[in-house]
Amino acid sequence: MEKEIESILASIEKRDLCNIKSLDEIIYIRNKVLGDSLSDFIEYEKNKNKYSLFNKILQDNECEYASINDIKKDDIIYYLDYYIFYDIKLVKARVTSVHIDEEYINIKLEEDNYKKIKPDTIMFRMLTDEDKAKISLIELLNK
Repeated sequence: MEKEIESILASIEKRDLCNIKSLDEIIYIRNKVLGDSLSDFIEYEKNKNKYSLFNKILQDNECEYASINDIKKDDIIYYLDYYIFYDIKLVKARVTSVHIDEEYINIKLEEDNYKKIKPDTIMFRMLTDEDKAKISLIELLNK
């Protein structure tokens, strides 16, 4: 266990320290982005309870708001699908590739369909065990 902690600490470069958010910051940003993203569509009947439903899903799966620069191959993400704007969906997918230059992300949906999404799509990335360990260690060091 001690060697695993040392390995994680060694993998955290000095420049990464300022990029690692506390759990409170992650929750605040996630809630703010989700609320702002749904605010214009909450008036539609099918969207009335979406904020609390989506927030619970994202909280239970320990997700953080992520931009295209935060997304890597094999990340599991949830993204907001506005195709039917009066019935917004939160879709779970695995990232198969990220093409920043060409401005799209290839994803694999749970039902084995593939899709491209634009980088301005509102995405939430599931924290990995390594992310959680880094957050915990940084929070311990900051106490």
